[in-house]
Amino acid sequence: MAQELALYIIAELVARIGTKTVDLGKIQLQKMVYFLCELNVPMGYDFQIYHYGPFCSELAEDIDRLDTLGVLSVVPDREGYGYHISIGEYFENMMKEKTLRDDKELSEKIDFVVEKFSHYNPSDIELLATIHFVKKIFLENNKDIDKTHIIGIVYKLKPKFELSYISSKYDEIQSIFKN
Repeated sequence: MAQELALYIIAELVARIGTKTVDLGKIQLQKMVYFLCELNVPMGYDFQIYHYGPFCSELAEDIDRLDTLGVLSVVPDREGYGYHISIGEYFENMMKEKTLRDDKELSEKIDFVVEKFSHYNPSDIELLATIHFVKKIFLENNKDIDKTHIIGIVYKLKPKFELSYISSKYDEIQSIFKN
């Protein structure tokens, strides 16, 4: 049941992002679903740190499944820069079976993620999710960790970003999640 619900949530998330972002790719979608899971949306995904931040292979498979079913359209970029994701030809057919808008709490969480994260480019949302993930891992292991330590760990994982930039994104993700 959770698996079926996750597919509907992914499709609804893509639909709500719509024109709010210039372009939606696999990195942004992975990170937005990560943030939904962090808001306790029951999608059943287990994220691990990977090259572009938190990643879930089951989610990647589900995105491909939705593309194969025509619910989503996942098109490789012509110039080789990732993918372009939008709703597909059979989106309406799938979504008429179930409406997520009836679940007010779930709908609000989807809207929150769209509002807070749909404007970020792949690089920035990757960094925000990585910072959040690193802090979460330390908190889950009951380890006291301060901002400087988290920034240092993230810098080791993401040396392409300057320390000052990581610090500013740390403040952004803290203001979004207020934790």
